[in-house]
Amino acid sequence: MYFLFSLQQARAEQEEEFISNTLLKKIQALKNEKETLARNYEQEEEFLTNDLSRKLTQVRSKVTFSHCYVLCCTLAIYSKP
Repeated sequence: MYFLFSLQQARAEQEEEFISNTLLKKIQALKNEKETLARNYEQEEEFLTNDLSRKLTQVRSKVTFSHCYVLCCTLAIYSKP
């Protein structure tokens, strides 16, 4: 009777250990996935920031050119005798 109880207890402990190890592996995999997602998000954010900054610079250049062109045309019109 005691032997049967010890055998059942040993099996229960093995099952507990298996479940614990499985859960720890899943937790580690989720941590790794979280780190990967965070890195990917950071890279994507940096790419978008750089892209938007480049586009903003282009727009500012175009606006500045347009203002200069309009100013030059205006001066040319008003400076004619």
